[in-house]
Amino acid sequence: MEKKGPWYAIAAAVLLSGCYWPGTLKHFETVGMMDRAAFELGCKATDIKAGELPGNTVGVTGCGKKAVYVWSPAAQSWVNNTGG
Repeated sequence: MEKKGPWYAIAAAVLLSGCYWPGTLKHFETVGMMDRAAFELGCKATDIKAGELPGNTVGVTGCGKKAVYVWSPAAQSWVNNTGG
């Protein structure tokens, strides 16, 4: 039987841990950004919807408004990147 390196165990632990990588929709939701987006859009958190966009970006809609949030590795946080 071929011996597998310890990286197999590490990879399995990461995949099974339920961690969410920064820059994903799940991470956006997990760190409380839905509440922040609701505040910024002037909505209840239950009235907004979020969807993952390309490039570590999340689009949020609610109450007839839209916002775009981008994951900033430098700031280690989500940044509202809505133009205008």
